[in-house]
Amino acid sequence: MAKFLILAFLIFCFLPHSVARGQAAKIAGDKTFRFNDLLVGMSALPGNDGYLLEFSRQGRNIYTGECAFRVREPKVVSDFPAQKCRSLMTYCFSGGAHCCMSLIIASECGSLQTFNVIDLAHSDSDVKFVETGTKGVKALQVIDWQFAYYSVEGTELELSFADSPGMTRLLVFEEGKWRPDRIGEFAGFYAGMLRDAGQTAQRVARKRSDPEVVAGTAISVAYYCIMSGKSLEEAERELKQRLPHSWKDVSGKIVRDIRRATLEFNPVQVID
Repeated sequence: MAKFLILAFLIFCFLPHSVARGQAAKIAGDKTFRFNDLLVGMSALPGNDGYLLEFSRQGRNIYTGECAFRVREPKVVSDFPAQKCRSLMTYCFSGGAHCCMSLIIASECGSLQTFNVIDLAHSDSDVKFVETGTKGVKALQVIDWQFAYYSVEGTELELSFADSPGMTRLLVFEEGKWRPDRIGEFAGFYAGMLRDAGQTAQRVARKRSDPEVVAGTAISVAYYCIMSGKSLEEAERELKQRLPHSWKDVSGKIVRDIRRATLEFNPVQVID
């Protein structure tokens, strides 16, 4: 009888319902979080600072990530991504040079529950929730790193990571999932980014910086030119005007790469 009572006590202590809603609790040196019916486990990996991040619902695993070390604790945010919604935001860093961060967002909006994983690539800071310039629409501000270590196909022209531009993009919450914004959707927002990028390109040119640095700023200008809704021809004019001399002959190829990048950018994985 005594053994049974001890076993029952241990089971009670370690059941998921011992974790407070949206809060962390120590369990055998690890941590668990409960967010509605979602259980999040953080289990230490032996021999290093890494840990295993596991999300499960009703006993079914829905997502697992191996994280190099703890960068931020999971947190619950109210009125996000919209009024009367709640979201659990969890970051996982994979480790390695310049790489790679994921943001896992579990949200409840009334009866709607969603689970999205966003690949933040080389980013190392929190995402921002920003005004888009369109009434009533807010978005997550992230970085498009598709031009990290960019090289122009068929040439020896390439960028180091330090010279590689990371362009701002917006993710919009729509019908229970996050999606990348579309070309011209937030023209006013990107017009501001285009203006700032143009000023940066001018400063870099005045400093007679290395060609790769100049090329990186020129790519940013053309990228925001396209996202603001301007034509591909106008984007190429802006690009060619700012590219270093050794890059000008391939401006057409570069602007096509930029256009393709704006269309293909999609860091979101929607988990059922």
